[in-house]
Amino acid sequence: HPFVDMVILGDYVYVTDPLDGNDEPQGVKIIDSKTDKLVDDIPTEELFGAIDLLVISPPVPDVASLPDITAHETITLTPPTATDFYGNTITAKTNDPLTYTTSGTYTVNWIYEDLHGNIVTQTQTVIVDIPTSPLIYPDDITVIATGDSTVVNYEATVEDNDPNVIITYDPMPGSSFPIGATTVNVTATDSSNHTYECSFTVTVSPSSPCTFRAGIQARRQGEEHGLEGAISVSNIYIGIDTNAVTYTAASAPPNYTAYLTLSGNLNEDIRKTGSSSEEWGFSLAIGDYADPNLNGYYPVLSWDPNEFCPEDAGRKFQLYAVGEGDTLTTLLVDDMLQTNQYQTKEEEALCVPSIGCVLKYSIIWSGSIDLPKGWSLISLPVDTGSSSVADLFPEAQVIYGFKQDTGYVRIKADEGLNIGEGYWILMPQAQSYTFTGTPINEYSLSSVTDGWFLIGSCSSPAKPSINTGHIDVIYGFDRNVGYERVTASESLNRAKGYWILLSETDDQSVLEVKTTVSQSRKRSLALNGTGEDLWALIITATGQDLEGAINISTVTIGMDQNALTYQAPPGEPPDYTAYMKLEGTPADFLEDIRPIGLDQEVWFLTVMIGPFAEYGLDRYFPELSWNPNTIGPAQLMELRRGHDESGLVLVGNMTATNTYQTAEADGAYYSSLDLAVLEYTIIFKPSSLYATYYH
Repeated sequence: HPFVDMVILGDYVYVTDPLDGNDEPQGVKIIDSKTDKLVDDIPTEELFGAIDLLVISPPVPDVASLPDITAHETITLTPPTATDFYGNTITAKTNDPLTYTTSGTYTVNWIYEDLHGNIVTQTQTVIVDIPTSPLIYPDDITVIATGDSTVVNYEATVEDNDPNVIITYDPMPGSSFPIGATTVNVTATDSSNHTYECSFTVTVSPSSPCTFRAGIQARRQGEEHGLEGAISVSNIYIGIDTNAVTYTAASAPPNYTAYLTLSGNLNEDIRKTGSSSEEWGFSLAIGDYADPNLNGYYPVLSWDPNEFCPEDAGRKFQLYAVGEGDTLTTLLVDDMLQTNQYQTKEEEALCVPSIGCVLKYSIIWSGSIDLPKGWSLISLPVDTGSSSVADLFPEAQVIYGFKQDTGYVRIKADEGLNIGEGYWILMPQAQSYTFTGTPINEYSLSSVTDGWFLIGSCSSPAKPSINTGHIDVIYGFDRNVGYERVTASESLNRAKGYWILLSETDDQSVLEVKTTVSQSRKRSLALNGTGEDLWALIITATGQDLEGAINISTVTIGMDQNALTYQAPPGEPPDYTAYMKLEGTPADFLEDIRPIGLDQEVWFLTVMIGPFAEYGLDRYFPELSWNPNTIGPAQLMELRRGHDESGLVLVGNMTATNTYQTAEADGAYYSSLDLAVLEYTIIFKPSSLYATYYH
């Protein structure tokens, strides 16, 4: 009866008079078991008879508490289910999306409703973690071969919150690669068995881009022109091979109308390695008795283009005329692979009566600049006219010039580069560039003053000179060793930039840089004196290897009969993680060779770390390394902390070890927002003081 409390199926159900319009309790429906009608729907007059009442309980979810769902890729949800009073399955509905394509944490509201309107809800959390760039792999790698096979290392990383990602490589890092291109496949597998794949290329280049042996022939009139007995054909050979080959030229024949010799009086000059630029100079001599009235008096130079290296990365074999002072004058053949001969001309000859005529030429194999990833010091290899930085180096991240009064100056994309100036350039990856323009045979900088200049070279190896004043030191840069001093006998390489220090200048001082036919050579450390007391020690600081940052620097200390000190260039490289100097007066040095004496010698070493706090550099300090065998026998050398001879001994004898790991405690000051300056003292005790020190 609607006006009494009733116990139904073990539950207390409060039934109120439906005539007053009140609803039964929420979530519970009461029906007449005979008519299967809701109590509210039964006409009032029928409520006063005997009826059976039945409670219809709401649906029961099949899973009492829905678990969180985590996905590392796009996911489409499957709705959960519940069971109604009659045992039927009810599939949940939702107003939320069923498919999720972007990372985030989502809440899904599920609704179960039976035929009688009973409603039950559940919530479920969906976590979607889709890496935007899941697998980070190296750029294509190019290395120079160290033999028939070359070991190459590399590393890929994963941007994924899953700590259990497994990365596999084929072939593995540290494998030996043959000469040529090899594809490396990388696979990353997370704990949900999702895989990501990528590949990159490892190219092992031979120590030379190619090997070749090409002949150059000069042919002049002979018997066919009535010059019986005259030798009219001569050959020279140039090339690149794994083994250097040179043959001295024979003496000129008694009677000849064409005779070729290479620079250095060679008949054959095969170079061991091919760099980005090689040059062969040669002379063509013509006997005096050849009839000048005959057509074709001047010989024809000829060659077989198929004997040369094929065109590679924009490089060309170009033939230049060489004038007085061994300077390049005119580009005669822009690409020797596109033709097979050149007719020499009278205006190219230097003739001496009763002796004959000599014509000088140079073959340059170049045309491109090979820039490594990171920082390099460069200059223009040719006069490119009004070309802008964006035209010349479109991939460059930044280029800096240098002015004495302002220091480093950033070069904008729409600005050009000047002939005779050097520049720092930052490359995001290794790149080769091909340039066209007028050869730069020489240039001059007028009204130069004392101090540092960042200069360039020419279209072929060149040497600087100054009319009034003095060139104190020249430094080039190699990212594998840092700054390298250029000696007086060496040339400035094509397309490179150099620091040069001038002194004792006046108002009339002019710095000139002119090309030379002679080849530049790698630096060699040589001392002037003799005896075991002479030594030179190169100390290397190796900093953190960060993309774009210069991380290697060297200084040189030693003993010699002559004192040799070379100032350090002004200002540090633009971005670096290790840069060293030797403290001096009035300037700091990169090389400090002391005269031989019996007293101990002291050097103050400063190691600077660039301000890279965003990379966590405040927890990384460079390693110092050296070769103890270059110090000499029975010598003692200490490394102490600070610029104080009484500082803490860090290395008791540098001849007994070869490394020292710098530490934050070595710093004169240090801040995560600024650079670190680490200070050390090196004390050298000659062998005569060795016993005294230990007793």
